[in-house]
Amino acid sequence: MSIEIRSAIHADAAAVSRLMEANYLTNGGLLSAMFPESKVIEVMDAMPMIVAVDSGELVGFLMSSELDGYKEVPAVQRMLEAYKPTEGAYIYGPICVSSSHRGQGIAQELFAVLKSQVPSTEGVLFIRSDNDKSIKAHTNMGMTIRGEYEHDGVKHFVLSYF
Repeated sequence: MSIEIRSAIHADAAAVSRLMEANYLTNGGLLSAMFPESKVIEVMDAMPMIVAVDSGELVGFLMSSELDGYKEVPAVQRMLEAYKPTEGAYIYGPICVSSSHRGQGIAQELFAVLKSQVPSTEGVLFIRSDNDKSIKAHTNMGMTIRGEYEHDGVKHFVLSYF
């Protein structure tokens, strides 16, 4: 199996939106945000979005955004209240890999490509405290827990990296 890791294009937006929806909280996943195709395009036009494609099927994505790029997402606003990033920082995420492709290092590959596109800049993210696999994966990638907050009755950790 050969996974292609590349920058997202507009033609990927519908598949990214579907993968988000499939992994959203109300559908049994742990993603705290779900965007329609139009918002996905808006995000990819503003900052790098990296995708993983296997045999023509989008199997993962990693979004990034300016700090005010998700101002309509309450969990992001709570994150920025709990931790004040450095000037010029950006938001890392959301990131998602399809259940059929987890555990293959795809998240790490997506992260490496994103870091190469926005070097020497702090990336800030949040993870639900009950998402042990994601916390472990992100700390293993060199991210540090910087704070915590509660949103919708759930504890979240704020992480960042440079």
